[in-house]
Amino acid sequence: MLGSESISEREISEDTRAAGLLEALERTAPTLQPRRFVGIHAAHAKDGDVEAAQEGRYRIGNVWHELRAPVDWSTKPYTEGDEAAFRLNCFFFADPVVLADVPEDVRASLFQPLGTLFVDWIQQNPSVDPPQPHKYAWYDHAAAARVVHLSHLLRESGRLGLLYPEERALLAESIIEHVDYLMAPENYQPNHNHGLFSDAGLHLAADAVSFYPESREWATVATERFRRTLSETLETSEGVHLEHSPFYQVVMRRALERFGSRGLLPEVELGALLERMDEATAWMTSPDGTLPTIGDTSIGAEPDPPAESKIAACVGLRTFRRSGYAMVRDGDSYLFVTAGFHSPAHKHSDDLSYCLYEQGRLLIGDAGNAGYDYQGAARQFCVSPGAHSGIGIDSHSWIDDPRGGAGSGIVASGSLDDTYAILAQNPRIAPDDRVARRLFVYQPGRALAVVDEVDAQEDEVVERCLQLSPELSATVASMGEVEILRDGNRVAWLAPLDEEGGAPDAVTVLRGRTSPPMGGLFFPRIEHVEACTTVSFSRYGGGMFGYRLSVSAAAAEPAPVWANGRIAGDDAEVTLEGMDGGELRLKLAGDALVLSRTAA
Repeated sequence: MLGSESISEREISEDTRAAGLLEALERTAPTLQPRRFVGIHAAHAKDGDVEAAQEGRYRIGNVWHELRAPVDWSTKPYTEGDEAAFRLNCFFFADPVVLADVPEDVRASLFQPLGTLFVDWIQQNPSVDPPQPHKYAWYDHAAAARVVHLSHLLRESGRLGLLYPEERALLAESIIEHVDYLMAPENYQPNHNHGLFSDAGLHLAADAVSFYPESREWATVATERFRRTLSETLETSEGVHLEHSPFYQVVMRRALERFGSRGLLPEVELGALLERMDEATAWMTSPDGTLPTIGDTSIGAEPDPPAESKIAACVGLRTFRRSGYAMVRDGDSYLFVTAGFHSPAHKHSDDLSYCLYEQGRLLIGDAGNAGYDYQGAARQFCVSPGAHSGIGIDSHSWIDDPRGGAGSGIVASGSLDDTYAILAQNPRIAPDDRVARRLFVYQPGRALAVVDEVDAQEDEVVERCLQLSPELSATVASMGEVEILRDGNRVAWLAPLDEEGGAPDAVTVLRGRTSPPMGGLFFPRIEHVEACTTVSFSRYGGGMFGYRLSVSAAAAEPAPVWANGRIAGDDAEVTLEGMDGGELRLKLAGDALVLSRTAA
């Protein structure tokens, strides 16, 4: 924490501190050694990056931009999309250039135009009374990324004898401005990856200008906050990042490895943590080698090689009880259940939702990532219960609860031969903290039975949705069953369970509705949308309800299944009659589900 002698409480002007930074640089420049750049974001130099930069063209992701001062930082980028504006104002364009393995004379020739672009940004975007305020000018994540670049370039300008004195002065002043912004408590998000990135930015900046005495305080504050925030955003015992998204699991693992290389975490501690994160990521990987589109995960995201090497050992049932995930893997069959609410970070109203893969292909999916325009219609729909394969009451979304998260919803799990069971709950299903429980009974390659018990009023609509893979279609039969087809051929049969009072009031199929109320939509990538088929079972009031998804191409309709018992309470016990023609009993015993079977 900032102490009595901290920079925040000394009467030292920013100009004086910037002058001190420049003096320290001039004094130590002859002794500085080449330093490998470590940035906030994972990036790599590619063939052609250096030559393009020498012509004023820079790569941001896979898109090329011609950047010459003055650059439009505040208007045009936002017309190209929120993500485009974010990346530009994070200086993504500089990442491949500073990471390029080139001779010193080439490096010097690249840094001079980068300095011109950085100075242009500084002049257009003061933190006080900016001429054209915009979202990502002073935004924690963007500020953290920029300060790392600014401090690295200032150091290299002294080592290599680059930039005019007035350019160095502007860089030094902006570094102090960025540091003060990132140190300020009102700009810090302690239960979010942005807090970790803010601390990493401070730490990396301090490392770059370690010759400046004040930098030691930056590093101290960064290290203390980083550890505290890491403990709140990562379940270290399970190796799971608690921001509800497999993609951000990979992002954070990469970030920790990069930041650890600069001493933000001890090497021994870091190595063991990364090992656990790799195992967790392996369990999160679907049979097609990608991460399911749960939370803010776009289609096609893949695990890194250390996690990929562990996938073959991930067989059977695995619950991450503290984190709120459970998975079953059996060959090309795979079930991923999500039931965790730890903070608002990348959170969707997807508790008790799931993804299901059969024969290595997605059958039941999730919404994906519509982007980070949080007030936009696409984002608002994407995070709503109706965009997921879970449960909602009157479309209530619980992710903005001012109390924050409710923790993991994984209650118990168990298995018997080739049958796996997972019991989970959502204690925020309604504004007055009523509870919904969901039981998954999975027989890989054959069937998935889902049984819900929801506390709802008679005038409330409880809706259970299933988001089908975009290439699938569905047809509702006369008795409320649903035939699921791929290219006109049946791949699954969906039928409500037979139970007293359990029939839905309506079974609907919706595809590709972009006008309000939106529905049947999938967001494969940020700011991209395509149609998918959503199947909904709607019913007034609470109680028990369930369905069985038979994953078979057989033309004959599967025999009905009956559900009896209850899944609420510590003494939950349910019997499924008709599973495999016999009776399957599931009884809750602490954090275990005990399964027993009686033949027909």
